[in-house]
Amino acid sequence: MLDATVANCRTFCNEYVMPEHFFYTLLKTSKFSHLVERYCDIDELMEKVVRRINTFEKMPSDDYQLEISSQFEAILKEADRMTSQMPVGVDADDERNIPHYVVAMLQQKESWIAYTLFTTIKGD
Repeated sequence: MLDATVANCRTFCNEYVMPEHFFYTLLKTSKFSHLVERYCDIDELMEKVVRRINTFEKMPSDDYQLEISSQFEAILKEADRMTSQMPVGVDADDERNIPHYVVAMLQQKESWIAYTLFTTIKGD
């Protein structure tokens, strides 16, 4: 999932890997998209996310070093924290999955992706 997020960030020619790139990757995942489409038109949501990503600064060439944005880093750390209490013998890396990342995204204050995900689910 994270490799696909980085690849999507490069496809959009952005310097920073953002929560929006991760959300875009999630929306392209059938398990997640089937769940989200219960609450909204998945194509419209995908277009909204792409429009948002297209507002990010583009890099002039593909010869640059990607960096992780502070918001996305916070999401990764929170997902790690949620799985760090796994019982002995359980590999947290194997147990960390989409729900952990979604909860971590929803917990981000002043985040476009948290607002968008929350309003999509709540319908407000």
